[in-house]
Amino acid sequence: MPTEVFIGVDVCKLRLDLMILPTGEILEFENSAKGIKQFVKHVKKLKPTLITCEYTGGLEQPLLIACTDANLPIAVINPKQARDFARAMGKHAKTDAIDAVMLAEFAARMRPNITVPSSEHVRALEAITSRRRQLLEMLTMERNRLGGTRDVDARASIETVIA
Repeated sequence: MPTEVFIGVDVCKLRLDLMILPTGEILEFENSAKGIKQFVKHVKKLKPTLITCEYTGGLEQPLLIACTDANLPIAVINPKQARDFARAMGKHAKTDAIDAVMLAEFAARMRPNITVPSSEHVRALEAITSRRRQLLEMLTMERNRLGGTRDVDARASIETVIA
């Protein structure tokens, strides 16, 4: 009977840290188009049962799309689920390697559902909606600053940003 392979991936801005179960092998790939391509090529050979990473506010999207395009099973989970699982396993330290290990363990024990990426149109809409929310938050902060600023030059600068 073939052994199941589970891969946990900690997605960072600059790199992907992964841990492979059952071997315990820990690898690192650049979080770039080239690095993700290398990741997919390497992981495809392993025929994983499941790859798991956390939702990171968008950093995981290129990996999710590349894995989906390569027919690799990937689940993107809520970071709170991962933290709660790590605590339940008695792991309180937090490093990228430990996160990758815990995500692989989570995949093996919890078997989260495979994540299907949104369509390109939905992703574009989500990006512009997110940007709008950021701008509204910025506008609120600037208006709050304006109320507490007496300096003429500082007020002019804030008013320019608001405009």
